[in-house]
Amino acid sequence: CSACHGEDGHASVAGIPHLAGQDETYLGLALRQYRSGARDASAMRAVSGPLQDHDIAALAAWYAAQKVTP
Repeated sequence: CSACHGEDGHASVAGIPHLAGQDETYLGLALRQYRSGARDASAMRAVSGPLQDHDIAALAAWYAAQKVTP
């Protein structure tokens, strides 16, 4: 995740969304949708494919807990 979304959830590349402070439920849903192919983004599908539900829950909780900075 950090390669694109930043180590603290603040992306430094234009067009890549920040994950810090996002809603935990939304993040978990998005990752499950990428994993299933319901959301079409090849890079995210490749990253989320091997994740188990507990991995997704942990990632979503961690990114949601990160501070939003301007």
